[in-house]
Amino acid sequence: MLLLKLMPSIDFEDLLAQADQLRDNARVDEAVLAYKEIAEMATDKHETFFKARALHSAGLSATDSVLDQESSYYRDALTFFTAAEALYRTLDDHKMLGALFRDIASCSDNAADYSRAVTYYQKATEILEPTDYFGELAATYGQLGLHFYKLGQFKEAEAFVDRALQIFKKEPTAGYLRATTLITGAKIKFKLGQLEQSRDWAEESMSWFRADHDGHIYSQYQTQLYGLLAGIYRELGEDKQFAESYQHYWQSLKDFDPLAVKVLERDLQRLAL
Repeated sequence: MLLLKLMPSIDFEDLLAQADQLRDNARVDEAVLAYKEIAEMATDKHETFFKARALHSAGLSATDSVLDQESSYYRDALTFFTAAEALYRTLDDHKMLGALFRDIASCSDNAADYSRAVTYYQKATEILEPTDYFGELAATYGQLGLHFYKLGQFKEAEAFVDRALQIFKKEPTAGYLRATTLITGAKIKFKLGQLEQSRDWAEESMSWFRADHDGHIYSQYQTQLYGLLAGIYRELGEDKQFAESYQHYWQSLKDFDPLAVKVLERDLQRLAL
């Protein structure tokens, strides 16, 4: 008992926050390694949730570099997600299982593995619908909007984002998830020619990500938004705002892993198709 008292406890929340910062900055390989090390530290039963979160987050980080189904990052992400799922199931954690299934679907969308994506979006909605985890459910519908956006089905995509934004009203504290959904909504509105709405949603999302969030910088989201806003401002003829956003976008890319840059650029190129 004395030995246990003398042993230093591991601050998993702090370690995860440090790894999250690497992921926020699109330093994919470093983030994955950090999450793996955290998972290896979580050996006790009462640390199972932290182990699951670390593996889940490793999958999310690997997702940032997934370009197609042949990508080693895609295989790695699915491996991490599978390990996290097993742990969440031992905890009977429906909230995190729903979020995990949504993230597997989103990763599959990155790889253009659309049949797997549909399967996991269905799993996510089935597990979240009966709960009061409104933020996670709304985010899932938002990601379904992104799924249909990538398929070029913009009206279907718009309907899912609208549904998501209505559900978010039931959980006003889900600011991060709502801000990510607004990015999707802005892309869809752009493709539908609703440029003012696209700009307003992108600016609202940027406002959230640029606010103070206990050290989280969200560099990837800000960079994505700078690129998106540059395209919107260009179409609206707002030359000064276009130039500023475009400059911020390219400056930010210099600090990101090369494959993560390719994923961001590919996603922005969809606006011009």
